[in-house]
Amino acid sequence: MSKAWLKCQVQKGMFSHEVVVKVTTADGRLVAHFVPKESVRNDRVEVQVEQSDGQRLAILPTPEPYHAIPVRAEDLVETP
Repeated sequence: MSKAWLKCQVQKGMFSHEVVVKVTTADGRLVAHFVPKESVRNDRVEVQVEQSDGQRLAILPTPEPYHAIPVRAEDLVETP
């Protein structure tokens, strides 16, 4: 598993410590999740990336439950 930054749209969350990120999935759907504010920079959210059955899965930094979203490689920027 590696870290990366995933393109997203960012909106205000319900509380001051969170934001809503909207992420485009590998099949083009737009999904929204609450994440900690500090995990977002410059319209990107920091994620863990893993490969499963030939797909790239982005694991968002959400509270439980675990959210793994299939994403396109071009929407990821690897973290050094």
